[in-house]
Amino acid sequence: MTFSKLAIWGCLALIGIMIVLVLSGVNTSFSARRTIGSDFRLTQWEDDQTYYLDDVTDTSAGNSGAIEGTILLIGWDRDFIVVKRRPMYQPNPDDWVTVDILTKTVSKSLTETDIAQKPELKKIEFFKPEVAWKKLCSFRYICW
Repeated sequence: MTFSKLAIWGCLALIGIMIVLVLSGVNTSFSARRTIGSDFRLTQWEDDQTYYLDDVTDTSAGNSGAIEGTILLIGWDRDFIVVKRRPMYQPNPDDWVTVDILTKTVSKSLTETDIAQKPELKKIEFFKPEVAWKKLCSFRYICW
């Protein structure tokens, strides 16, 4: 009888430890990526300050993300993702790129004026990546 009570308390303690680890912010695979469109993910780097846009269908080695840079601002709708980026290959200046979600086509480097002149992008609202990260939180997971 004492053994069964001890086993129950041991199981409860183990479950409690697992809950504490999950709620304490242990980085799990689902918390490092958030979906935009069907095949694109906003990916948060380990420093919690750097963000990339990844195409999950691109399995090439050494992939530096769909936009080949880090995100400074990002906006999206059902057709396009628009990103102000810092290119991976400096000394290129910060620029803008668009991603056509359906065709997975990334535009050439654009200016802010170029973006403003494209009628299909006028309704897109832009966010800092950390704000976009929170907006993309899936209710299927705990997000903080």
